[in-house]
Amino acid sequence: SYWASVLKNEPAFKVRLQAALLLGRSANPEALGPLIDCAQNDENVSVRRAAIDGLAILKRPRAIVPLLKMASSDPEPVIAAGAKIALDTFDLVSHQEFVLAAFDSDDVRVRAAVLKSLPLPLGEVTKPVIMKSFGDYPEVYQQALKLLFTMPRARRMQWIQEALVDSETAIRAGAVRALGSDD
Repeated sequence: SYWASVLKNEPAFKVRLQAALLLGRSANPEALGPLIDCAQNDENVSVRRAAIDGLAILKRPRAIVPLLKMASSDPEPVIAAGAKIALDTFDLVSHQEFVLAAFDSDDVRVRAAVLKSLPLPLGEVTKPVIMKSFGDYPEVYQQALKLLFTMPRARRMQWIQEALVDSETAIRAGAVRALGSDD
């Protein structure tokens, strides 16, 4: 589209900023890709923030993963804060599969943020992520434990028992530690 081309190629940052907002308001699903690219890569922080606002206005669930990544790991504070605000406009319960998809990130901060974004009570769909968390870095593991302890004890113990027979040693070790944490 015209505005996507402006967003990518216009040298004047104020024009790119307006293009980002217009793309967000367009309700055009094809605006998603250019807005995500701009939010992640534009050289100007104000334009990146406008693209994030455009994603919040556009409200396409596929924006959840990149927004989660930016919210948890972008080095620019205004971008991380803007992405958190944008995520708050989404119904993360209805779009849980997109939240869970971000767990495949190589970045520990993103994986921890995914766990913090999971709605309670935990559903079966979240079990694979909780299981993987048992074998993850301490910040991810601790977040998974916090979530587990929101569950009724019997259900929590069932999930831990399943992790105890996992094929990965780190997951089994995390499950043993979780048993030691149980009250």
